[in-house]
Parts: sequence; structure tokens; C-alpha cells
Amino acid sequence: MTRAVPLAMDRFGVTLRLECPRAHEDVRLPFPRPVTEIDQVGPQIHALLAAARRVSHRNGLPA
Repeated sequence: MTRAVPLAMDRFGVTLRLECPRAHEDVRLPFPRPVTEIDQVGPQIHALLAAARRVSHRNGLPA
């Protein structure tokens, strides 16, 4: 993958385009809970990033 580009965000999650040298793929990252108020977006994105950090450090490395 050469880069990840944000494409869209709605109350249910974020869609990213993962670009590779010869192709691309769109992936959806769902929020833990649907957003009902605009002030919930920041914490939901933080939750996605924290979950990604935990998954990437499963071998006992510090998060």
C-alpha cells in the first residue's frame, strides 16, 4: 500500500481508499456506536485509532 486516503464519513463510520501501485481498495471502518451528535465524532475516531493501536501491538509491545 502506498497511501490511505479518507473518502467519506457518516454516522456509522469512516471509508478509506487504500492505494497500491496497481490498484486500490475501499474499506469501511465502523464506529463502535453510531454517532447521533456532532460532538461524538472526535471520541469515535479516537476509539477507532485506539483499537488499531491495540491490534498492531498484540505481541506485547507498548501501545
